[in-house]
Amino acid sequence: MTADLVAFLRARLDEDEEAARAAAEPESWVQINRDLMPSWSLQWWADPDVVAVVADETSAHPVAITPDGMEERDAEARAAHIARHDPARVLAEVDAKRRILSRYTSAVEDSAEDAEGYYDENRAEDARQLRPVLRLLALPYAGHPGYRPEWAPGA
Repeated sequence: MTADLVAFLRARLDEDEEAARAAAEPESWVQINRDLMPSWSLQWWADPDVVAVVADETSAHPVAITPDGMEERDAEARAAHIARHDPARVLAEVDAKRRILSRYTSAVEDSAEDAEGYYDENRAEDARQLRPVLRLLALPYAGHPGYRPEWAPGA
């Protein structure tokens, strides 16, 4: 079961990475201006129907959303959400989650009994402790068709 969960998580992280990298490409962003900004910020432009989310130097290009039918505070909240989930941040999260998976698979491999019958109990305990973490990492993907109910935390 755990090997399937690891494979499922790796596939989802690959998809997340692919989407973030595609979103980081300049042609994928609505370019309002090309000035690099020191940090994310929200800017209302002359056209009140457009909210701009200005990217920082890791993305270099802004995104515009049209808040048709939204209250101003709702449009600002949507823009802030987009800014918070910048492709650079998503890629950092993918990397962190891959490191957790790597630590788990390494612990499993190191704890397997070798040809001489050696068994690393400490690494086995590491693997046992990380197993529930993998279930938690999979939880955001519960709506994916490949997600299995037995991976749910506490199942």
